[in-house]
Amino acid sequence: PQDVIHCHFHMGTFLAVLMKLIGRVKYVVRTAHGDHEWMRGWDGFIQQTIIKTLIFIAFPLWVNLEAGVSRASVQILNERWLARLLKKEATVIFNSIPENFSNTLPPSKERYQNTEKPVIGCIGRFTAQKGFEYCLDAVPQVVQALPGAKFWIIGDGELDSCLKEKAKTLGVEDSVVFWGRREDIQQLFGQMTLFVLPSIYEGLPTVVLESMACEPYIRFTPDEFERKVEELLGEKNPGEK
Repeated sequence: PQDVIHCHFHMGTFLAVLMKLIGRVKYVVRTAHGDHEWMRGWDGFIQQTIIKTLIFIAFPLWVNLEAGVSRASVQILNERWLARLLKKEATVIFNSIPENFSNTLPPSKERYQNTEKPVIGCIGRFTAQKGFEYCLDAVPQVVQALPGAKFWIIGDGELDSCLKEKAKTLGVEDSVVFWGRREDIQQLFGQMTLFVLPSIYEGLPTVVLESMACEPYIRFTPDEFERKVEELLGEKNPGEK
């Protein structure tokens, strides 16, 4: 049997617990990022029932060690009645990036030359959770006010063809650049006017930490996206919309 399996999502932890119960692994370690990973495709009540059963009963019983990516997530873990009964306490392990992240690679050979025009970037897996479709929905309005604006969509995944088709359907394919999966995102961050995180839900996104490491470039999280887009468009009272 394996000594340890370290899991980062509910289904993986569930399968690891099953392996532990049949003697295929000795210890199961779990890092909690969020509780929404089964939020699409099933009836909401069924989803939440399964998730709560795992998080509040199965995991405290059979997971040997749990950690959370923030103090808030650890507090939630430690407040579970069964975890308190079994005297199991989770610990905080913050998401992190290399200390020298912003200068670990040489300059990109593919720099966007027109630096006087805004570059709005998104980075992540092309899945429903990441909300790239909503970012694309904003493109027509932005480019109407700022014809030179470019949207950089960086990543790959199951929705790759759907997102590219959506850009064509919206008539904005000339304003959207799909970079694919990249290994030099530090340099791409460095050329963005605005970084956008349009995710529907997240724990502690590593990409936000990476954008912060590439300062002084501007980057914003989802709750500020609408306000910043409206500011780009020159709205006088963006907070009212």
